[in-house]
Amino acid sequence: MKQIATIKNGYISEENAKDVYHLLWDKKSNSFIKAKVYVVNRALYYVDISNVRKVISQYNGEPPAIYNTKVHNLLNQIKNRYELKAVDRIKALQKVMQDHLLYHLIEETEKSSEGIKLLEFEVLEYAKSSNIEKLFICATTKGLDVIEVGNMTKRDWGIDTIDLRKVRKMDDVSAEYFIRKKLKRSKEYYAIAKDIY
Repeated sequence: MKQIATIKNGYISEENAKDVYHLLWDKKSNSFIKAKVYVVNRALYYVDISNVRKVISQYNGEPPAIYNTKVHNLLNQIKNRYELKAVDRIKALQKVMQDHLLYHLIEETEKSSEGIKLLEFEVLEYAKSSNIEKLFICATTKGLDVIEVGNMTKRDWGIDTIDLRKVRKMDDVSAEYFIRKKLKRSKEYYAIAKDIY
């Protein structure tokens, strides 16, 4: 694997995208090539498609990929449809890689034994100690999070909402189950919305 760049603050910068683009764009064929770009310890790694099996063997499974065959096909379709200039191809690559990175950050939150529990606790605290009517479940650069309406940034992506009025009417066990179910569905809803599967 060849290290390309380091991700800062959970965000694929334009510079990151440029560094990746130079490896993935083939001038001769005027198209993106088939390859993989993995995220390992907040760094981006390029892998030639012929070496993917070696990587899977080395890591006992495939690391999170933010550029794969599906992304390759999508970017070439966009490029052909809109005849994008280089600067626009880089922006398209940046966006799709960021979408995939957020998906993997959601996964990290779900796999963490404390991640979902902390979010459950946060929602229950909002329900008990505030007059807020709803919270957004968001994909953020820190992973899955719950955010008040109006506090979302441009880098956050709203997946679902939690109706706190409904939570307040439930007993603690029912409320925890309701919140957990909503949070656990977030990855699936995000994947469908961003067509990541």
